[in-house]
Amino acid sequence: MCSTEQVYTNGDRIADKRDAALDRREAAITLREVNLASRVTDAQRILAAGEQRDVVSDARDVGAETREHNLDRAQFLAHDGNHTYPEQEWPKRRQAAQDRDHAKEDRGASHDDRIALTEALLNQVPV
Repeated sequence: MCSTEQVYTNGDRIADKRDAALDRREAAITLREVNLASRVTDAQRILAAGEQRDVVSDARDVGAETREHNLDRAQFLAHDGNHTYPEQEWPKRRQAAQDRDHAKEDRGASHDDRIALTEALLNQVPV
């Protein structure tokens, strides 16, 4: 037969083991929450940068279109029967085209960032 002191000692050991297991699970959950918060912060930073690039790209497109439109209107109103662009307009038109090209590249980069972020989240193994 077991003594009363032995029963309490065994009960204490079992309680200690349960407490240790609970502490390990809580530590694992805390680590997961910290990792998730870090990933969410990184994702928000990437998305914000992509949005900012899109805003800059849109502004660049609007500026390029406005310059191109103004050049076309001026050339149309000063029509002298010559359907070629005056030599001094080519640098302005080239700059407008380059601005549109850069805007397209910026949009592509922000789109690629969003795709990479999505794929990283989908391929991530839960901790």
